Amino acid sequence: MRINQLKEGKTWTRLANCELVEVTPPLLLVGIFVESDRNGILYLGTEKKHMDSEYMGSYLTGMYTWLIFDIVNDTRYYFYIANTIAGEVARTGIYTFKTPK
Repeated sequence: MRINQLKEGKTWTRLANCELVEVTPPLLLVGIFVESDRNGILYLGTEKKHMDSEYMGSYLTGMYTWLIFDIVNDTRYYFYIANTIAGEVARTGIYTFKTPK
């Protein structure tokens, strides 16, 4: 993998310590630590194979945050975060959470 990244001239930025800061429908607040601003987008959906809703992150000194206002009660959600700046290949694994009833 590292050889392919170097070969293709791509970079990789560490995405770590993603946390659900608040889950109180309709509000969702997510944060993740990053080294620098790489145009982070959170992809969210109610199916693991269909995370079609995109949310741009707000970057402030080493951390992205997302404030989302349209989640509903008693629903399982899946999401991942990807950096979308040109030449970037970083993304998280898939996270899941269920909102309270």
